[in-house]
Amino acid sequence: MSNVQARVAVPRCVSDKYLYQRYRLFERFDDGIVLDEESWFSVTPEKIARHIAERCLDGSVVLDPFVGAGGNAIQFAMQCSLVLAIDIDPLKIELTRNNAHVYGVADRIECLTGNALELLPLLHGALDHSRCGPLLWVPSFTSSPPCLGKVDVIFLSPPWGGPDYIQHQPFLLSEHLQPYRALDLLNLSFQVTPNVAFLVPRNIDLQDLSRLLAQCIPPQTHCEVEYNFLGQKCKTATLYFGALIGTQIQP
Repeated sequence: MSNVQARVAVPRCVSDKYLYQRYRLFERFDDGIVLDEESWFSVTPEKIARHIAERCLDGSVVLDPFVGAGGNAIQFAMQCSLVLAIDIDPLKIELTRNNAHVYGVADRIECLTGNALELLPLLHGALDHSRCGPLLWVPSFTSSPPCLGKVDVIFLSPPWGGPDYIQHQPFLLSEHLQPYRALDLLNLSFQVTPNVAFLVPRNIDLQDLSRLLAQCIPPQTHCEVEYNFLGQKCKTATLYFGALIGTQIQP
């Protein structure tokens, strides 16, 4: 048992509802996957995470600034050349490292603890460098970032406010996303790359989304909204921008 497995067991407050879905979250759950309390209701189900990753550009460098327990990062690592995984919670980084080892992709995921919003503006200046460009130092990070250069895709999956997000009918992305502002996240991301995927609640209001995208810098006139289903139930929605719009999954 790893250190993180010894310290993080299944919390007593996790309901049977989430325990029942553990193999939907991670198909290899019994091989050593570890989640903290928050991750039980925030991890993207594996089939959805795999689908999103397959829509991204082959061989790309993906930035996941809200990595959590690593569900999406693991699937990106199976498709892409490198994943830069960031979380402000050191425990989440430990979970990601542990879970990436379970899936055999730990060597393709660079994990950093810190505030991703401090990194995105710095990456804007690295766009013209090679993928082994100059080192970037971010003050809040507990370790030195790796060699950072061109980022091809940014995947946004910020907190939605816990399970109570569903109480917003509809969910206004411009107002209800907390503690981060959707407009700030999008503007910072578009400064780095036009290729952005944004995981959002299934009950998102499309008119509010349209108004939000008009406020972006630059204004976004094209966005694909994809609703993600498991069986007959819609679980999430994903917004695609840039070259990710209309990408086809190879059979």
